[in-house]
Amino acid sequence: MGVTGSSDTVNSELPQLVARIREHTSLPLAVGFGVSTREHFKTVAKHANGVVIGSRIVTVLKQAGA
Repeated sequence: MGVTGSSDTVNSELPQLVARIREHTSLPLAVGFGVSTREHFKTVAKHANGVVIGSRIVTVLKQAGA
């Protein structure tokens, strides 16, 4: 349903996918595929317990230099 790295939008099927997973586990869920903007973060946070922003962190570190 997605690829690692940044994306222009959050997958519109995210709410349904998270709901399906929650039917099978009580564990906290973290979602991170395609999260690269503040708006993405806020959208994903509405449905998941955690938001993974790995690609964005790598980009910021690259731009920061030594």
